[in-house]
Amino acid sequence: MRNPVSCSVLNFVNKYFSDGELADITVYYIPIIRDAGFDGIEAFLRTPRQQDIRRIKRTIIRYGMPVTSVHFPEGLFDEPKSYCLKRVKELVDASLAIDCDLGIIYPPWLDTKGAAEEKLKALLYDLLPWTEARDFRLSIETAHIDGCSDYFKKVIKEFGQELIYLSLDMSFLAAAGFTVGKFCEETDILPDNIYVNDYTSRQEDDNGYHKSPALGKGNIDFVEAGFSLKHLGYEGIFTLKTPLSHLTDPILELVRCQNLIFNTLV
Repeated sequence: MRNPVSCSVLNFVNKYFSDGELADITVYYIPIIRDAGFDGIEAFLRTPRQQDIRRIKRTIIRYGMPVTSVHFPEGLFDEPKSYCLKRVKELVDASLAIDCDLGIIYPPWLDTKGAAEEKLKALLYDLLPWTEARDFRLSIETAHIDGCSDYFKKVIKEFGQELIYLSLDMSFLAAAGFTVGKFCEETDILPDNIYVNDYTSRQEDDNGYHKSPALGKGNIDFVEAGFSLKHLGYEGIFTLKTPLSHLTDPILELVRCQNLIFNTLV
């Protein structure tokens, strides 16, 4: 059985969208992502409303497109503990309502790496028994953290490979000097989700804004990554996560990206 190839709705989202607009974008792109050949979508939920969840659920059923993962908002783990726990549980319930059992969360960003590690562990000690009881997987997305392999090895050692899940972002790993294969070998764990994107050492445009290269136009060797992951026995999801909202008609780029992922990584 081959790896599923998914596409994140975040590819088409900007931070100024309201919750209703996020639902509009999700519903609009589900058939487009399906027609481009993807197996599923990654949804983005911020403050899910029942009417928005119902709309998304009706659309995924209509087009036969499963939600392979739900991305939770950036900065959620930086919030006070009681608020964070409440919000994560709301998002887990919303994810389960659209038949998705995988939620992606960013680790906390604090003044020191040690403080960030301790806060992450404290939150996971409260959350993981609750999510496990609901057969829900909470996956921590790798970010550009100094010594990121040691950071995540400590988390894995603390909770065990049966409870902790990782989502690897290829561009973040490249910025930290890793390939996905090298990171998996150093941490001795296979992720459940890999975000597929590209990287160059110059990730800003002339105005200083973050700019990712088109898939296959940067420095990442996708053929080498595919060989490494096959050798390691990776069985998880490949999720396209690269900005596409600037394109007037993204369907051709979606098809090209899907073909590149299928021919190199899957």
